[in-house]
Amino acid sequence: MVEKKPDDPALKKLERDLKSVQDSLVEVGFYIKGFQNQMNNFTTERTVLLGNRLMRGELQRDSLVIFQQSIDYLRQRLNNIDMELLKLEREKYKWDVLRNALLQRQGTLQTLIAGNFAPPEADAQPVPQVIVTVFTERAANTDISINYFVEEAGWVPAYELRATNNATDIELKHRAGVYQNSGIDWKDVLLTLSTGNPNESSVKPVLPPFVLQYEQYLALQNRKTAKDALASKPQSGMVRSDDMKESEESAADIDGVFDYTTVTENALRVEYEISLKYTIASDVQSHQVIIQNRKIPAQYNYSVVPKLDPDVFLMARLTDWEDLNLVAGTARIYFDGSYVGQTAINPGSTNDTLLLNLGRDKSIVVKRIKLKDKSKEKVLNENRMVTKTYEITVRNTKSIPIRLIVEDQMPISSDPSIKITYEEYGKASFNPDTGKLIWDFKLDPKESKKMNFTYEVKYPKDRLLANI
Repeated sequence: MVEKKPDDPALKKLERDLKSVQDSLVEVGFYIKGFQNQMNNFTTERTVLLGNRLMRGELQRDSLVIFQQSIDYLRQRLNNIDMELLKLEREKYKWDVLRNALLQRQGTLQTLIAGNFAPPEADAQPVPQVIVTVFTERAANTDISINYFVEEAGWVPAYELRATNNATDIELKHRAGVYQNSGIDWKDVLLTLSTGNPNESSVKPVLPPFVLQYEQYLALQNRKTAKDALASKPQSGMVRSDDMKESEESAADIDGVFDYTTVTENALRVEYEISLKYTIASDVQSHQVIIQNRKIPAQYNYSVVPKLDPDVFLMARLTDWEDLNLVAGTARIYFDGSYVGQTAINPGSTNDTLLLNLGRDKSIVVKRIKLKDKSKEKVLNENRMVTKTYEITVRNTKSIPIRLIVEDQMPISSDPSIKITYEEYGKASFNPDTGKLIWDFKLDPKESKKMNFTYEVKYPKDRLLANI
């Protein structure tokens, strides 16, 4: 055992590394505990639902309609719980992996400090090595360049969207959260960020025979829920953009820094070559790297879906966005200098217009009601006919005119015995295949506007429609 000196720089470095690892373990533990608490809550909710006497049809006074509505609610809620549990299990697994790596690192550092510490001249830290075998037919002097792949390294896109009330464009700041755990600190290195992922399979899938078979409805829904949850998995999950380490602005974060990024697009990927040097520590933390800054022409409008939410959302429509070479990720939104929330950027969309949600605007008031005097229900011969009329009222309390898009819907039928008549929808654009209604109009300051739509549903009187 080598005698330890308290003021030895190498010993102090080991102690600092151990403190950093222990702090990270505490933080990771909070994340894991949070995920576990949420999973326990969902499991408890599932147990309560399945044990409810109404759901099991044990209350004799329950009508068939109430029981059917209860079963529909139970099915929908159980599917939602399964989807949320799947998401939480996936996130918890990632943090468990990180926690195990940190525990292993903590044990190594404690061993070095406690008993096997060696002075700088006999460093006990592991030294990465690359063994190269070279064959040549004749003697020669040459340089050898070594490229190697580090699995625990990558980057996550992060965006800032800055808009102002009177501007006709949006400022988009494209950054990256770069992380690595190679065991070696990258000091003053030039970075090239690629959208390619070497962990993804490069083999084209083969279609198996498409065989139809019967399946229980609930099992089918559970499978669809699991599939949707997998499809919503982010491109990179080891580091989230909202967990990005906030550090002091580096010397590189100055005006004109974005001019140091060269974007190259080939047949398979987009690469951002950054000619500024960065230092990325081997600590699994996300370090901020600046990629580019662009001002994008945008068209603004307000949009609302009053059936689901009475609040109005400010939207920005970006055209010709394909040339921006963006990667799917989250964006922090700033409007008139204030932080208003987050939105998702999905450049994988096939639409020619990229829609961005810029946040809620409470100064536009929307109200949706069912008109009782124009809604009725009657039975004629063997059929039941239900007529419903809804009224949507909007008022612009702002001091400027706005463009407002209002979305609503009327039902559609998948059964020939259910017949729907669309009686009134004013100047709305109506799609009979989806039942979607869209009003697109301008609203002056302090102006109000009303929109009505009416539909009639006719179906056999001995049948029940649960969601009419």
